[in-house]
Amino acid sequence: MYLDVPSITVALNECNETYLIPLSECLDWKMLQNSLWNLFPNFTGRQFKVYATDGSRIPKAFYMHYAKDSAHFYVELKGTDHMISMHVELPEDYEGYFNMHLSPTTKLSDVKKYITSCVDICVDDMRFRKMKRRLEDDESIEEAESTEGNVITLTEL
Repeated sequence: MYLDVPSITVALNECNETYLIPLSECLDWKMLQNSLWNLFPNFTGRQFKVYATDGSRIPKAFYMHYAKDSAHFYVELKGTDHMISMHVELPEDYEGYFNMHLSPTTKLSDVKKYITSCVDICVDDMRFRKMKRRLEDDESIEEAESTEGNVITLTEL
């Protein structure tokens, strides 16, 4: 079902989910490891496992765990559409969906930039929502206090 591309499984923060990204420019296993370590320096763990459907040492799909500011994202490569569909899950029940179309010239660095920007967008949005909620809570508290004061004043009259 998936495109036949070099790939690996990366486990981060003991997360059990898997994520799929094409690595069209990684033809060698060592090159693949080095590329990942260079492109994703904030991995807290470097546990790599190879998945190959035909028993060879070159894996057929890249599953990846990545976390940033409590954001976990799910990336799936759809072989029929030649695109990456990315699902970003954040605290506060916020979710974001993104798509990136692939071509034969798509590079790992392009995929990395895409993933990073999607996660950044979602994290910024999550922070904005938290700040907005705090402001709304502060306003409702002030409104409740002023209403209570008015009730007391009316009762005294």
